[in-house]
Amino acid sequence: MKKILASIVFVLVFSFGVSAFAGIENWKVAWTRPTKSRLRRMIGRNMNKKWIPVGVSYRRGKIFVLFIKNRRNTLKIRRWNLSWYRTLPALKRGLTSKIRMGWLPMGFTQGPKKVWVIYIKGRIKTRAWKIVRAYNLGQFRRKIRINARLGWFPVGVTDTKKAAYILFIRDRSFRGKMWQLKRHSNTTRIFKRQVDRQKRYGWIPWTFTYRKNKVFMFYWKSRPRGM
Repeated sequence: MKKILASIVFVLVFSFGVSAFAGIENWKVAWTRPTKSRLRRMIGRNMNKKWIPVGVSYRRGKIFVLFIKNRRNTLKIRRWNLSWYRTLPALKRGLTSKIRMGWLPMGFTQGPKKVWVIYIKGRIKTRAWKIVRAYNLGQFRRKIRINARLGWFPVGVTDTKKAAYILFIRDRSFRGKMWQLKRHSNTTRIFKRQVDRQKRYGWIPWTFTYRKNKVFMFYWKSRPRGM
């Protein structure tokens, strides 16, 4: 299972718009034990309250989910789905099949013996994805920067002992967005203060992962007019 993500680079073709994520009001991270029933129950309970999952990360026997608040449902989210895959071929087939049926991956993480993927279904559609590997922080930033210029939007990050893996979907509008990757404290109080500070400057917290007792959070926002 450790090698499940070691060699994925798979692409289809599609259309997606991150501009649809206007109206985001707040954020939070919740956690539960990595069982199907508990994770489904937690996500379902939050979705019923207009909290949308946009990131997931496994760490030390727990699964953490990043939610953003979209009370007016500007995304027109109607359904969500939790899937898990035990092999690389199953993950490839699952992502491709779900995307073709109109599902959008909103985070993935590798846990013991399986990879978890969260999907949502709404007005946003896509038909392209790929997973890229990075071995250090500098390479991680560089991979995001290169792919962002080409119109690929990161929707998931998972870390293993040897490398980090980034799940991208194709989005040409992302080339006009600003993004940043921040390393945050794993201490809850400090972490919340750090993310709140970024949100005050207009940054939208997106996918995240735990690595070596730190939290790496990806943010994006629209570029000001004239830039």
